[in-house]
Amino acid sequence: MKKKERLLKYRQGDVYIFAVEKTDYNFKQVSSKVLAYGEVTGHSHQIVTEKGLIGVAEIKGQLYLRITDQNAMVKHEEHYHINLPPGDYKVIIQREYDPVQYQRSVMD
Repeated sequence: MKKKERLLKYRQGDVYIFAVEKTDYNFKQVSSKVLAYGEVTGHSHQIVTEKGLIGVAEIKGQLYLRITDQNAMVKHEEHYHINLPPGDYKVIIQREYDPVQYQRSVMD
């Protein structure tokens, strides 16, 4: 029986990034991508690369990334940068319960 590879998880503030097995989604190539904006400061969680492009796919409202550059990272003005190795990722923005609005995105 083949041993399952452990998938990596990353977190920066209210942004969670989970490594997933390679997908066959149709990724659009971009040079950078804002994952989330801060409500109060206007700062953003942004993924950037030095040399390559980032593959972005949105499937049923869910964001997926394909990283091919060895130097990709998630940047934010108030958090440590996170280096992402090449691979496919699922991005989840943390949500919180509000009895009036029911569900809303958590903002830094």
